[in-house]
Amino acid sequence: MPNFKSYRSQRFLLGLMVMAVLVYLPAQEVTGGQSTNGDLKSYERKSLFIFPILINNNISSSLINDARKDFLLHQMFKMFVLDFRRIDSFNVSSDDSIDAFLQDTHSYIEKNVKDITLKRLEPDGKLKEAVLTSDSLIKTTEDSFVLVPFLDFVEREVVQGDKTASYIYNMYVHFDIYKTKTKEKIKTLRINNKKNWIGALASFTGSLQVDNSDLYGLPEEEKKDEESFRDSIAGLFTVLKKQLKEIPEFCITAELSMVKRSKFGFDMGNDTGIKIDERYKTYVKHADGRKKMTGFGKIRTVKGSYSEAQILIGKPTEGDQVIEDPKIGINAIGAYGIMPLQIAMPLDGIYAIDIVGGTHKCLFFGLEYEMGPTLGWSEYYTALNLRIGAPAPTSFWGNYYTVSQVIINLGVVKKMYLKRLALNLGGFFGVHNAAITDSYSNETSGTSIGFTANAGLEFMVTPSLSAFGAFTLDYYPNPATLEYNNNEEDFPDGWQWNSIGLSMNFGVKVTF
Repeated sequence: MPNFKSYRSQRFLLGLMVMAVLVYLPAQEVTGGQSTNGDLKSYERKSLFIFPILINNNISSSLINDARKDFLLHQMFKMFVLDFRRIDSFNVSSDDSIDAFLQDTHSYIEKNVKDITLKRLEPDGKLKEAVLTSDSLIKTTEDSFVLVPFLDFVEREVVQGDKTASYIYNMYVHFDIYKTKTKEKIKTLRINNKKNWIGALASFTGSLQVDNSDLYGLPEEEKKDEESFRDSIAGLFTVLKKQLKEIPEFCITAELSMVKRSKFGFDMGNDTGIKIDERYKTYVKHADGRKKMTGFGKIRTVKGSYSEAQILIGKPTEGDQVIEDPKIGINAIGAYGIMPLQIAMPLDGIYAIDIVGGTHKCLFFGLEYEMGPTLGWSEYYTALNLRIGAPAPTSFWGNYYTVSQVIINLGVVKKMYLKRLALNLGGFFGVHNAAITDSYSNETSGTSIGFTANAGLEFMVTPSLSAFGAFTLDYYPNPATLEYNNNEEDFPDGWQWNSIGLSMNFGVKVTF
């Protein structure tokens, strides 16, 4: 059990830090005021003509075969039709150039009307196409945009393990977006998962967004290879979708139609693809042009053409402007804490003497991926955590051993918010490894499977930054074997080699 008394000063310092941040919060986080007349905006539905994906000629056909091209197309339209209902999505399957479309849109449509189809989601949950007339298509071009997707670079790395291989796909993708009316490019969106760490994080969570049921029956290695490719694409498209939402022409804006003590509402919902837990800010614009944020909330209820958000920050008022605050849905965690470890050897077959005992300092790194928009269950997260420590041996063994400890676990976290403050409850399955190295560089290590449960409080300092503290209960029992200089042996009688007990950690979470 940890000595909580010894951590009073740390908790006190954390409290001072939180109070200091609150004192110096930017005025836009909480300030209210009166908006100027005529400044409120409401999102109007757009049309988007999506051209075929252009693949760099330098990319080997072995990396992008026909099946993968089909997946790219399906994933793109899943993104725009299923997850981006604020637009009408048109598939342009002609091989003609984007220049021909922009220079004379009407003539292009009349010439290629059979190759342009409206992609939409049917009641059965499948993507369907509808062939339209040239007149109806021409009408959509009054407020329409063109998207040209590019796959610029694909690199496949194979990491060979002891028994199996891992596959890593490094990719560069970009979207060019044009406005039909002006024929001008308004934006180029770029992302990669090789040098851009946000792209790498998104690719890491891509498996939570892809249905791989069609890969059933493939050889295991081939299946892993395909899954890695798909995860990378899904993750990069997620970032591009976030970037697209940040463009003013595609960002959802509305006027607040309802404000109560703990929630606000506005007149957009399923019809524009709003989802549970998505983020919205409210603000006013003063006569001098300054914008002030009046509130921040997350969507809790979505109906046909109406949504309600729980107010987490500020005090919005009716008539305030609502604007989307798009995020990928990943929380990156950095923390400091303690974790338990006992390594003990029997003495004379009666007593056990600790090499390491109690709780020890550790660094905590984690990722949380928000599942609310996907599952429709508010404030549920898939979480992956890593704790690393280097416990000091007891004084008797200090000159003989160095010790290392790692716990990695995967689980689910549920959050319950009351304004800025959230109660976090988590459950995880995990792996614990501890190793001792003697003065002759001989290493003995043991690995066991167990579980972790935690409960804590999280305080939202800003919409994208939170401070937290949590108590953690670990149960990782003695392993079945020990490994001595890469030779495996049965776990010896009378030894202890476990991580069991209550500990704590505190740190920060940043939302991307």
